This record gives sequence, C-alpha cells and structure tokens, in this order.
Amino acid sequence: MIYTLTTISSFIIFVLIIPLMFYFYLIRIKYKSIIHFLLAIISFAVYSYLLYSSFPWGLFLLYLKYIYTTIFFIITIFALWKLKGLLFNLPLYKYSNLSHLIFLSILNIAIFALLIDYINIRYYKGNCINLSFPLHGSNYYIIDGGSSIIANQHNYLKFQHYGIDIVKLNKYYSHASGLLGHNNNYSEIFGNTIYSPCNGIVVDLMNTIPDNIYGIPNKKNPAGNYILIKSDLYYVLLAHFKLNSIIVRKDQKVFSNEKLGEVGNSGNSIFPHLHIHTVSNINSNLLFSGNSIPILFNNTFLIRNDIINNFP
Repeated sequence: MIYTLTTISSFIIFVLIIPLMFYFYLIRIKYKSIIHFLLAIISFAVYSYLLYSSFPWGLFLLYLKYIYTTIFFIITIFALWKLKGLLFNLPLYKYSNLSHLIFLSILNIAIFALLIDYINIRYYKGNCINLSFPLHGSNYYIIDGGSSIIANQHNYLKFQHYGIDIVKLNKYYSHASGLLGHNNNYSEIFGNTIYSPCNGIVVDLMNTIPDNIYGIPNKKNPAGNYILIKSDLYYVLLAHFKLNSIIVRKDQKVFSNEKLGEVGNSGNSIFPHLHIHTVSNINSNLLFSGNSIPILFNNTFLIRNDIINNFP
C-alpha cells in the first residue's frame, strides 16, 4: 500500500540509514584536524535536533524520539571519549584532509538551511483567527502544522499555508493499532466526533465520498467529504469526514462546538485524520483559493508533534 511504502521508506531513510551513516562516521573515522571533528559533530547534532523535533513520530510510536535522543547522547559521548587526549593535539586545519572538509561544509550548509526554516515554525504573519478546537478529549496529535516546510506539507500552497492535520494517539502513543495499522477502524481517530470551531454559515459541503482503503488516497476529490463555514471575514474548511457522517446542511447556521460529523479517511488522505485551514478572499473556486490565515486554538499556534489534551 502507498501508506506502508511511504511511511516505512521515510522511517528507514531518515531515522535509520542517515543516522547510522553519521554514527559510523563519528566512531570510525580518523580525524585529521579540529575543524574536521567540529564539522562532523555539529552536522550530526543539528540533524539529530531536526529529526527529534520535526519527524512525525506519532505515525509510528511517539516514544521512539526519546530512544533516538538517548542513542544520540551515547554516540556523542563515545566519540568524545575516543578522542580523549588527542583532540587538543590535532592541528586546527590540515590540507590533506580538504575533501572531507568540503563534504562536511556542504553538508552543514544544507542542514543549517533546514534549521533556519524550522526555527521559524511558530512564526506567522498577519492577523490570526482564534478558533475552538474541533475535537473533544485527549491525546490529539498534530501530524502536520506550523510555519516550516519540513514539518508541514501544507506550506507549499498559498491557500492552506497554515493548515493543520490532526490524528489521535492510543495508549501506546501511536496513531493506530499495530505499527502501521491495516484499515481505517484501527486508527484511533476514525469516527471521532467533529465539532464546529466557530459560529458561521455552512456555505458548501460534501458528504457522499467513500472512505479510502487505508493507504490509497483519492486524488480526484482532494477534500473528500468536507464542510466550508463562512464566519465574518474568513472561511474555515474541515476536510476528510467519514462517508455520510455530516449532519448539517448547506446554508445552515452553526455555532461553536456544535456537532458537525465524524472523522474519516476520504479524499486525498492515506490514513484517517482531520484537516483544517482558514482563508480569506476566496473566489468561485471555493476549496482551492484564498489567502491562508494563521489559526490559534485557545491562543496557541499548534505545530507538528504538539499533543492536545482536553482543549475545547
């Protein structure tokens, strides 16, 4: 399945292969200069921080990031221990090691470019909208959110730049039973009640799109089953509802915390989740136009890996 392939491949590449390459380099390489060692340890440390902060750990097991951090400290201490008594005897720079220095310099530039993008993750421009959280209960997890490309896939698109995706974690702090889940019912959030995040008028909705087979998105109907609410000068889109679960109708007035429907897996979605974004200045293309507006929930700008407990 697409979901299985994408999640396993991303986990293998970013959590296993790349860190193992760093580990091997740090432990096995014979450092020729202080600059050589510093470039290696800095690139490893910054990559580890980015992985810890921006990888969607809740897709697998949230506790893995703490295990990963522990391994990082062990490897770092081992690398320093290996160099005890030698580091201060190394020259600052050695010409014969130029190829290593060039490679590590390029690597550091690339990693620091990602770091600059990520450290602005809680920064947003312009006026924001304060909404009620559209789900009640505990252990809701932000799988995509914030102002960083590496932590929020929506940043690429103008109309959903500040969009967020929400799943729910089970007692093992994973979003689905088992490591990957196999069908929608294994997902902790599937069928959870969605509540209106604001007062407004339902200006458009869809309720007849079948839920996807777990892992296979419906790209012909990106929003799947959805509700578009107009409230004052902005519009709120909630997407990927469960088939036939929406209980409001078009042109109906809704109020904050009023029940709307249930979380599903319809549209361009590979696992059950709720998508929400807010826009202004939309045109006749209701779902794919407008300027994205930052969303606050209880005055909080949510980002990937945030967990929400009893937030409405």
